[in-house]
Amino acid sequence: MIAQNATAFALMYGYPLLAFRQFAEGLVDGVGINAFEHGRRFLRPEDRSVVKPNVDTLYSSAVYDLSESNLVIDLPNIHTDQYHLFSYYDPYGNNFANTGTGNLHIGGRFLLRPTPDGGTYGVDTRQHETKFQGAINSPTLYGIFEIRWLVQNSSSLAQIHAWQNATRIIPLKRLAINQARPTLQETSQKVFNPKNSVESVLMLLAAYHVANPPEVQEDLDDVTRMLGQAGIVDESFNPRDIDYSVANKTALAKVFGSVTQPGIIVPMSNGWSVVNSSAIGDYREKYALRAAVSIGGYLALSKPNAIYPTWSNSSTGGVVSPLAGGTTSIGPNESLLYTFSRKPPLLETGFWSLTIYQDNFLIPNPRDVYAVGDRSNLTYPDGLFVYGANASIEDKPFQILVQASDNEPPANWTGNWLPAPAGGGAIQLLLRWYGAADALSDGTYVYPLVTRQAATRAGNNTKRDEDAEADTSLGSKAVKIEISQLFLAIWILLVFALSN
Repeated sequence: MIAQNATAFALMYGYPLLAFRQFAEGLVDGVGINAFEHGRRFLRPEDRSVVKPNVDTLYSSAVYDLSESNLVIDLPNIHTDQYHLFSYYDPYGNNFANTGTGNLHIGGRFLLRPTPDGGTYGVDTRQHETKFQGAINSPTLYGIFEIRWLVQNSSSLAQIHAWQNATRIIPLKRLAINQARPTLQETSQKVFNPKNSVESVLMLLAAYHVANPPEVQEDLDDVTRMLGQAGIVDESFNPRDIDYSVANKTALAKVFGSVTQPGIIVPMSNGWSVVNSSAIGDYREKYALRAAVSIGGYLALSKPNAIYPTWSNSSTGGVVSPLAGGTTSIGPNESLLYTFSRKPPLLETGFWSLTIYQDNFLIPNPRDVYAVGDRSNLTYPDGLFVYGANASIEDKPFQILVQASDNEPPANWTGNWLPAPAGGGAIQLLLRWYGAADALSDGTYVYPLVTRQAATRAGNNTKRDEDAEADTSLGSKAVKIEISQLFLAIWILLVFALSN
């Protein structure tokens, strides 16, 4: 029974390594270790390498390995009005450090190193080496460095490309290494021919644990003891005489249950909810929740860097079946209307967007519009702009219309129109807040009311000024857009994993 329970814990603890392996393999095959892969353009509908890509930021990504050397991260000086976020993750998906917008905003050289004995992980500006702006203390030897660059408009691309080119990773040999440490390449070679997803997790955990201990140092002895009882000793996995199917079911039940614990999902208004800011991004000892988020949102950011609100039916107050996921359907002659109570409150360089997908990818349309948000030509019902140099000084309700791309609305809707698939069909809508103010998570902001209606066409007497007066504090008319992608992803993993 001890080995059975320990194996369930090991699986729950190690699930995020599946996501790390998938993410790292593509990067390492393309550019190697300790090197950047720079995204130079937004993805388009024909690009199928990334699910649910955003069309807000370009990415620069690297897999780092500190087994043989520290790394100098050389960052350019970037305008204070340009959103940029330099984020560091351990293999388990903990967002343990950020610099850039909303954090330590300074260019120059930083030292990325293993956390010194007795030190704490994260950004350390107290170190005495004056040639560095600070140190990034990593809790693990391996990890991911991800940069997000906001694209304000097409004219800003050249400058972003220049900043990307000026961002470098430079190995810096350590003066002393206390013990032999396996490189990421050596570690990866220890995982071979797993029989199923369960064995894959346990082999990955055996290979990675020594070089990548728990973020909470006080947990190291307990975690190592539990892994030993599960057969993970000296970087190898030795199967025990237990029922691995039962252990996997137990682990997945804990993972699924973690997102339904009180206080994890915080309800907002009009059927929207957000994940508690203390529970997302940097999970510390919340291993079940860490696994849950890695399934549906690996490399999630901590608040206030980003909030990803989700929407379920608000009229019943109940939870929609996780089988439904984040998908709804739209007919050829109908639309979804998002009525915002006012502009979402953001930090000075924050931004937001609503993006539409079909089967997790962008939807082709004649206008090449895949998202709308604060950089779009949104207008109020009176025709005044919501954002930009000529924006109205009033902060009042505005709307976004989701409607089939071959069913064009009147001209006064063009800037507020998010095209759905021609002829309608299944869709997924994802709202993102970056640099969110407290009002977006403390319940004081009234979230958009989502309603289903007939398609808006010229001559059908739909008046925007009437629509904008819709009650944005109640959700009784809300269409059933289903519960978050996180729940869907967990459900899919349950079905998939239990079949192995």
